Amino acid sequence: MRGLVLLKKIEDKKESKEGILIVGDDVVSYDKGEVIDLGEKYVSEFSGEVRDYIVEVGEIVLFNRSSAVKVKDNGEEFYLIKESEILAIQSPKEGYGN
Repeated sequence: MRGLVLLKKIEDKKESKEGILIVGDDVVSYDKGEVIDLGEKYVSEFSGEVRDYIVEVGEIVLFNRSSAVKVKDNGEEFYLIKESEILAIQSPKEGYGN
């Protein structure tokens, strides 16, 4: 799993105060996931150096599902993706950058 990040997809549901599910007509081109595990350190595709990951376990990230490989384990769906394919870190861990 060198250079890969294991994500668990997070469903983003929007509800009104009354509990009514709001369905928009906009098309979202990314998915949201929680970083579950990281592979070993990896060799950068750009510099050729051995690198640590930028993302950390527990962070919420945005990713494109078409760049990931879907994996099922005990009925749960996970995604394997290269760290370089992660679009953004939406929610850093507590204390990050503070």
